[in-house]
Amino acid sequence: MSISFPTPSLSPVLLLFFALGFDPMDAAVLSPAPPMHSASSLPSSPTTTQSLPIPAPAPTSTSSPTLQPSSSALNPPLCKTTRTITKPQRLNDFVCHTTSCVPTVHLTLAYACFVASLSTLREPRTYKQATQHQEWVDAMQQEILALEKIHTWDVTPLPPGKHPIGCKWVFKLKMRDDGSVESCKARFVAKGFSQIEGVDYAECFSPVAKAVTVRLFLAISSAFGWPLHQLDINNAFLQGFIDDEVYMQPPEGYLVQSGHVCKLRKSLYSLKQASRQWNQELTSKLLSFGFSQSGHDHCLFVKGAAATAFIALKKAMLFLPVLQLPNFSQPFDVMMDASQVAVGPVLSQQRHPVAFFSKKMSPKMQASSTYEREMFAITEAVRKWHQYLLVVDFIYIQIRRV
Repeated sequence: MSISFPTPSLSPVLLLFFALGFDPMDAAVLSPAPPMHSASSLPSSPTTTQSLPIPAPAPTSTSSPTLQPSSSALNPPLCKTTRTITKPQRLNDFVCHTTSCVPTVHLTLAYACFVASLSTLREPRTYKQATQHQEWVDAMQQEILALEKIHTWDVTPLPPGKHPIGCKWVFKLKMRDDGSVESCKARFVAKGFSQIEGVDYAECFSPVAKAVTVRLFLAISSAFGWPLHQLDINNAFLQGFIDDEVYMQPPEGYLVQSGHVCKLRKSLYSLKQASRQWNQELTSKLLSFGFSQSGHDHCLFVKGAAATAFIALKKAMLFLPVLQLPNFSQPFDVMMDASQVAVGPVLSQQRHPVAFFSKKMSPKMQASSTYEREMFAITEAVRKWHQYLLVVDFIYIQIRRV
């Protein structure tokens, strides 16, 4: 059965469009829409399918050319920028593969599909997807062997009334600086969000190092030329022992007897108390090695004669070392920095400091003019260093604050 629609009447406006050379289907959009009928209201007798009449094109003449829509108007060209694409300024100090990547929006569809098919290695989201590739199977095997080596859990029957927490595999591709794949990393984590406070864990707070401690430590090391060593502990959270009784479902692919679960002896990633247990384990080890823990920052540990080191540090910070002994055959330089509240003279020779001091001005002197304060600074400097300045020539240098 064929469905026919009533033939719309052609208005003079449509005839004008036909004369101008436009497509009649485009012109039909301007005509009134035909009424829609449901299948039940259509007549059962077969009818012939009717279509819109297409009139013959109007004759062309040299005097009155017809208006034809150009192909450029129907299919406008794509706007492509000619601007040079440069990497962001914030990435100038870094070497990474993201600085030279080409977005796929600048590629044709066929070439973008070709580029996307070059990298066949993907990060699996499930254990089933990972088992289809040998490199991920090897990564999971290495993770299981590492967990068994440090005796992370004991396989035991689930006690009555206990509910084991879940677990999952997390897969990650380790990339090099040039964008190539370095290794496939499979990590086994626990679903810590299912833990219940008071049942699976009690405390979860773990102290962290303060930023001011790190900055001060680096500044002191740089000032005294101390060597710095940095280390990375592999599977750090797995080194902490668990005090609570936590049961976990066995990992996918780990064969155990029916009804048996894993009773955790050490921490796993994503556990509530993992970071706290690792901090306690590290603190106990450092204290056993003779380190002392700071009371202001619990992540700072010092080993050695703390009192002697503190006194030496105070002397180094309070007293400027003499870089050159005075030579009385050479002139001295007296550099003066007179502010609104104090003076700070520095006695030097050939740009090497010999001595310095600072003195606060009285309220009366602070209210004096600039020249009076400068004269006061010169007088105080000569009075302080008369044993140097009375027998040789000296150069006075005044530093004025704008």
